[in-house]
Amino acid sequence: MTQAPSLTLWLSEQLALLKQLPRTGWLHRGVPSPESVASHSYGVIFWTWWLIYRAEQRGASPLPDLQKALLLALLHDLPEAGTGDLVPRQRKLLFGEDKSTRDKAIRDAEDRFWDEAPPITEQSTGLDKALSDFLQHTHTLWLTLQDKDTPEARIVKQADKLDCLLQALFYYEKGYPQAREFSRLIDQAAGDDQELRELLQQAWS
Repeated sequence: MTQAPSLTLWLSEQLALLKQLPRTGWLHRGVPSPESVASHSYGVIFWTWWLIYRAEQRGASPLPDLQKALLLALLHDLPEAGTGDLVPRQRKLLFGEDKSTRDKAIRDAEDRFWDEAPPITEQSTGLDKALSDFLQHTHTLWLTLQDKDTPEARIVKQADKLDCLLQALFYYEKGYPQAREFSRLIDQAAGDDQELRELLQQAWS
């Protein structure tokens, strides 16, 4: 009898892939051995926390729920273990010029990633069964990130741009001039925080 695939090993493999998967955009700009997708996710977690802290200091209301936002930041690129880190040029080549068509194709691929998880069978271990419930909860939470109208989704999207912008600044200062084109993300990284926008503009001046 063929042994049923292990959900535990499958999850471990997805995390291992993200730890090793380089961010494609940096490779295309000549950065050798750039950050991995998992490294970027850590940055998004960090900046999500900082943006919520900053919003609280500014007296912004309503504040995103910190725990939920951090969990969304942790999960936001998990399906890239299956899809890879596709840059806009790759998306156009694969899915065509129409942005809505491209976005739907990526979303469909990300949805299929969750379907790849091995099902629970009679041969599944107790750990597999415990992780199955957790994975279902994780998938439900990840789906909320696709709803950009929630405060948590908005702050994570902002943190995603902020991490990318500051990583680009790091690479630019290290001698990779093509990274400067990411300065276009300043407005998205700042959101409605005018002071932050000015600070980011100064950093790139």
